[in-house]
Amino acid sequence: MDTVNGMTRKKLLFLFIFLLFTFNILAPLNLTIARANAIETHDISVLKEGFEVNGYQPPWTIVKDAVVPIAFVVKNNGTVTETFNVTVYYNDTFIEMETVSNLTAKTTTSLTFAWNTVNVMPGAYKINVTASSVPGETDTKNNTIVSPTVKVISSSMILSHVTVIPQSTVNENLTPGDNYTVSIYTDYNGSDITTGQLTLSYNPNILHGGINKTDTWIGDNVTKTFGTTGTPVVPNSEKVYVNQVLMTKPANYTIDYDTGVITFTTAPDVGAAINANYYYGGVVNGDLITTDKHPSAMFNAGNFNNTSGELELTAAFFLFFFPPAPITSGPGTLANITFTVVGTGESNIILGPETMLIGVTDNGNGDDYNINAELNPSYLQHGYFKNAKGHDIAVTSLTAPAEVSPGDFVSINVTVANEGIFPESSNVTVYANETEIGTQSVTDLAALGNRETLTFSWNTTGLTEGNYIINATATQVPGETDINDNTKTIEIQLKKVHDVAVVKVEVPDKAVAGTLFIINVTVANEGNYEENVNLTVSYGERLITPPYWIELGIINSTIFTLAQRPASTTISLVWNTTVIYADMIRTSRSSYNSTINATANISPDNDEDPDDNKNTTGIVEFSLGPDVKISSLILEAKPKNVSTEVFIGELAIVKVKISNRAKENVTLEVKVTYDTHIIGTQTLMLPPESTNYVSDITGNSFTWDTTGLNPGTYTIRAEAILDGDPKPKDNHMSVEINVKFQLGTIAGTVTNAFTGDPMENATVIVNGHSVTTNTEGQYTVQLPPGTYTVTTTANGYKNSSKTNITVVANETTSVDFELTPIQPLNILLYAGVAAIAIIITVTIAVYLLKFRKPT
Repeated sequence: MDTVNGMTRKKLLFLFIFLLFTFNILAPLNLTIARANAIETHDISVLKEGFEVNGYQPPWTIVKDAVVPIAFVVKNNGTVTETFNVTVYYNDTFIEMETVSNLTAKTTTSLTFAWNTVNVMPGAYKINVTASSVPGETDTKNNTIVSPTVKVISSSMILSHVTVIPQSTVNENLTPGDNYTVSIYTDYNGSDITTGQLTLSYNPNILHGGINKTDTWIGDNVTKTFGTTGTPVVPNSEKVYVNQVLMTKPANYTIDYDTGVITFTTAPDVGAAINANYYYGGVVNGDLITTDKHPSAMFNAGNFNNTSGELELTAAFFLFFFPPAPITSGPGTLANITFTVVGTGESNIILGPETMLIGVTDNGNGDDYNINAELNPSYLQHGYFKNAKGHDIAVTSLTAPAEVSPGDFVSINVTVANEGIFPESSNVTVYANETEIGTQSVTDLAALGNRETLTFSWNTTGLTEGNYIINATATQVPGETDINDNTKTIEIQLKKVHDVAVVKVEVPDKAVAGTLFIINVTVANEGNYEENVNLTVSYGERLITPPYWIELGIINSTIFTLAQRPASTTISLVWNTTVIYADMIRTSRSSYNSTINATANISPDNDEDPDDNKNTTGIVEFSLGPDVKISSLILEAKPKNVSTEVFIGELAIVKVKISNRAKENVTLEVKVTYDTHIIGTQTLMLPPESTNYVSDITGNSFTWDTTGLNPGTYTIRAEAILDGDPKPKDNHMSVEINVKFQLGTIAGTVTNAFTGDPMENATVIVNGHSVTTNTEGQYTVQLPPGTYTVTTTANGYKNSSKTNITVVANETTSVDFELTPIQPLNILLYAGVAAIAIIITVTIAVYLLKFRKPT
């Protein structure tokens, strides 16, 4: 077999396969390891963004002997949490070092260092901020940042022209409630100043413009106006209370900020305690432009806005109309501004771009000019205020219920504030008397007044009744000297009580007046005794002005037993709201807001917390709902011919007028009947609060065909069918209609057959009906359509009849008659007849006598 360097080809092939197999197994492992190494990186950087000296971006000029804040941001660019030191220098001189602990990956943190320039000589300096490298970090170039030049000058070198004096105040003894005043000063020494003006901004969480003041009065049920002792009042700074209830403006009072006069809409009751807390004044003229220098000098103080932290335009000026302009010489003070300290931390006091000095050259006869802060911002020197301490942690609030019952789990809230200038960590422990309730920690709590509230739960199960002292203590942090505020205490009384509460009233937000709906009232026993509870539910009208609701009536009342806490029960009541519907109809209201009030009382009346026995949170907006009404029902036998009768065989139109009294669209069915027979039905949609006619305009659905009806009186009924209508009685209407035959006419003239003269008072008889002729011999008879026999009679005349006379509806058939007189007999004829009769009678008599036998 061939060999290659002493190895057979089979051996080489085997070695190649082995290496290939080994590479395929190890290569992914190596790749995984490489990737794992690539995932874990370490990199700390100091960012250029957010680098500020004395609260501003460069260029920087500061006045020595001040404590200047240096703010910047560091970032962990790596993939793991890091701890490192940050050191700040001016040139090569150490300022301060701080440790940043546990900065998570890809996050930043802001730091503020305090540079005390008391021992710094005037000159130009660079600020150097360096973050120490962390283990494994390879890129350290971004660990250091060097600032642009910071120029430090002495007060004699100020070039600003307008500056805040003092430029920097760092005083931890200035606490909330204290006053702090600055002057707005110009070092301009020209002799041509006519006007000075300024605006400024501040941190409203730390400072409020104006002087804090509280006035108190007593009500007498007559006096409505009360004047503050400090003026002018800072707009919208006032809080006015009557018997410790905060009043609202303008519902309860109005105020004239210039005069300080408070006017109540209703005079406070006799003995009512009235308190007004407010800020006043705070802006006064300086010594630059005054009436001592010229009698035309005027001063306009701007208003503070303590929400946004701004002082509006403030100006001192000489008033003139013709040259020369009154002028004065600098330096001097434009204004003095007084603040009230309201928080702990720091605030820049920044002059606004409207700040300027205005002058007139040539002793007041020349051109106007101004030193304009907007165009020359370097002319301004702003101020800085800080009342925070170096290292200081404080328990600022400790709250819990004043009274609790044995067995309660009591929530205790502890607020911890960092009142220093460095982030701090501390442990907070809460005790009940000497027994520890629990310990929690605050970690890296940010500086300058930042707060964190911790909640502790105290289980009072098994404890006896009595008073317990609750103590919350935050551990002292390194470098802290003021530890008096690290502890707070309150007292909680533990006792058994009688106490029930209406905790919930559930009603629908909206309801239809006149319907039934459910009220659910939940009553809880918050005391330690079983109670007999009397629950009363009432209703009232919701108002938008005091007294805001009026109780009108009782809905229901019930008595039940409730076990001691934590027992509760929900009572369901059915309310028939027809009383609301009746009131809405009576007052013509389409909506009605009603308040549902539930009150729970215990027997005997010994509830120790009666304030929660009443609940008026249930508010229902009532409406009339889907309410329709039939306004009218009319019959048209002919177009636009309203009638109460109709002829058999006519097509009559039934028109129904429907009114929608609801505030929403309604869809309903309208049905029209006569007696028990349906004339027609129709579906109708009505817009809100509208009226419409339903007729046969579109579908002939309400056309009444009277063909085949018998004469008589019929009842037409219209019905509006609408589910949920709260007033169904007005949803139908009826009208009686007289149905009769349509008539035709037989008319003619009766005359004498011999003379042709008209015959008056002749009688014409048709189908049992008779009429008499007039002086012209004329007659008229109206009859239903058909075939008739007409007969005419008259005294002394022969009767006359005509048959098969056809009467057509709405037509006239002419039938004339000629009557023949009856002729009288001749007198001789009558006499002859009589004589014959006598002869015959005599003959019969003789005959009878002749043959009669004697008796």
